[in-house]
Amino acid sequence: MILRAYYEGATQDLIFVPTFIGYDQVLEEKAYLSELEGKKKEAESVGQLVHARKFLKRRYGRAYIQFSEPISLKDYLAHHPMPDMDEAEKIRIISNDLAFEVVEAINRVSVVTPFSLVCAALLTYPRKGVYRRELLKIIQVLYDYLKARNVPLADSLHNLEQAVEETLALCESRKLITPIEKEEELSDELGLGGYSIDETKRPLLEYYKNNIIHYFLPAAIVSLATLSGPGFDFERQQVVDDVRFLEDFFKFEFFFNGLSPESMVEETLAYFSAREVVVSVDGGDNRYTLSAPGLKELAYFANLLYNYLESYYIVFRSVKYLQKKPRSEKEFLKRINSIGQKSYKLGEVERSEALSEPNFQNALKLFGEKGIVTKKLPNGKGATTFSPPSDEDAKDYYGRQLARFLRR
Repeated sequence: MILRAYYEGATQDLIFVPTFIGYDQVLEEKAYLSELEGKKKEAESVGQLVHARKFLKRRYGRAYIQFSEPISLKDYLAHHPMPDMDEAEKIRIISNDLAFEVVEAINRVSVVTPFSLVCAALLTYPRKGVYRRELLKIIQVLYDYLKARNVPLADSLHNLEQAVEETLALCESRKLITPIEKEEELSDELGLGGYSIDETKRPLLEYYKNNIIHYFLPAAIVSLATLSGPGFDFERQQVVDDVRFLEDFFKFEFFFNGLSPESMVEETLAYFSAREVVVSVDGGDNRYTLSAPGLKELAYFANLLYNYLESYYIVFRSVKYLQKKPRSEKEFLKRINSIGQKSYKLGEVERSEALSEPNFQNALKLFGEKGIVTKKLPNGKGATTFSPPSDEDAKDYYGRQLARFLRR
């Protein structure tokens, strides 16, 4: 509507100011978790407003506001001329492209908070707990990468040790984690210290991880591609090819920064080489091998995306449900959720945060585009339906790729 008003001459220009607003903690955590489970958002009411008063009495930490460079619509159109076409179609294309520009601008100024950083570190493994020493190492590895990329950090992160200790205490007070020595009938005989992670709270940790995951995408994608090979040695070109595949595979999940796969791999391998995570075996930049400690460091980054792979794996497995007859989108998503729950309980899916309806919906969008499911939109009233694959070769190919990146 705003763009239409511009084209109708209501104003000479429109200025968009990309604005990041972030919080140490958000009030709407419960609503977010409900949406992940596929529940409809409840309509707001006066009763909810009254009930919200008790939440306003609590302390939720800091709020962060960052502004990116304003975007002039007039200047944007001058630099991105459109061919002659129907005005409605022109507005649709500009809306999509401009939205991408705004989101990218917001991502560039997003602030990394201690809480988001610790949540990301806690989710790098599916285990129910983590030794304190290892957790601190993971946090340091992630922090070093952010510093190397000159990412905006919360002021408190300039004293990393203090920020982490305060955040771990906050996580403990919110019962997201529990020190092993405080677990009932457990003791820390080894004296190593550790934390158990409440499995039911992993989706909440995922929310805060996702606030900053875009900063880790180059390292995560390249690490995932590198670890998908059969051994410690790998070729740069194979990583480039896998990164190109993964960018397309996750295109409905993430906004990538516009770097070509070649540039992303070159920059990321240069970073990992400087840290001796990977070592050139030919004196150039064509063939590499993983160092012994490098294997773990790459896994920290790759595992940031593992729950997304598991979400897509659940949907891929659920395609069998379509063999008897087409299913409505609502019915199919219900079955996908059911299959996901069973797979998680049986240990086929390791991460509870993979049981995410938004992830399932994005997987369906991708698989519909690739012919792995056949999506049929309704004529007028009715429901969108899904039926078996229109391209069995594509189904087989993506099945193999999923298995490879999941290392199964």
